[in-house]
Amino acid sequence: MHLAAHIQPLTCPQCGNTNNAFGREMRFGLEFTCGFCGATSVLVIDQRLYQPNPQESVCLNCGRVSPVGTPFCQCGAPLLQNCIQCSERFAVHHRRCDHCGWDQDVPLRSPQGAELQVRLWVQDALRADPNRQKIARDQLNRSAPRMMPGLLRVLEVGNRDERSILLQTLTSIGPLGAPAVPVLLRLLHQGDAFERYHSVEALASIGAPAAEAVPQLVELLHQGGMPTLVMQALGNIGPAAAPAVAPLLRMLARAPSLKGSSLGKPCKPLAPLLCPPC
Repeated sequence: MHLAAHIQPLTCPQCGNTNNAFGREMRFGLEFTCGFCGATSVLVIDQRLYQPNPQESVCLNCGRVSPVGTPFCQCGAPLLQNCIQCSERFAVHHRRCDHCGWDQDVPLRSPQGAELQVRLWVQDALRADPNRQKIARDQLNRSAPRMMPGLLRVLEVGNRDERSILLQTLTSIGPLGAPAVPVLLRLLHQGDAFERYHSVEALASIGAPAAEAVPQLVELLHQGGMPTLVMQALGNIGPAAAPAVAPLLRMLARAPSLKGSSLGKPCKPLAPLLCPPC
């Protein structure tokens, strides 16, 4: 007898969602996956939706529930799987690794895999444990150039805390962050004051490859925002920042105190134009 006709709608025991997708029929019931939170539930033969607790593993072959860590079910099917990312063993009915959080449906060498890895590192960088923070930040700084598509995706769709970590990463890797310039320009236009500041900081670190940012940096000068940091960014961009010379001269005329404090070494490429010899 097919049970699916008798159990709609089903409510996810974890989040309450009623739109649960029937996965497959097992010997002792049906397996369902919540379309909202991803939790796996088992409908046992008496039509109760059963959510395994953390100390239980569900056999994907027959539906029996066994203590967590049991390597094989009574039917002979394995109850543990190896994570494709960290190789640790965890319950076979879990989609995400209990140790590293990797979604087992996401291939390692794929755009989705790069995005997921960046997200996991960012989550570790936001934890309270300083050791995990340092390891995650070091991983981001080392791997950002080769995982740039995943980093940019998280930078665009992530929350404010995630963007903060990634903006600091881009500042750390300097010119290697050049592919991020278009996203940084969007943050200059759409982000809050904190994100705009760190976007300019990242552009200053990227330097000459960020030449396309000059018009928006000039606009920031007109608005009077972050003059010191903007001038550093323009100086690091170098000769390509020539369109900024006139606005900079006007600013220096209005605020002579900026001349000595803000130009210095970072603006050396523009200094002959801004401060011609007497």
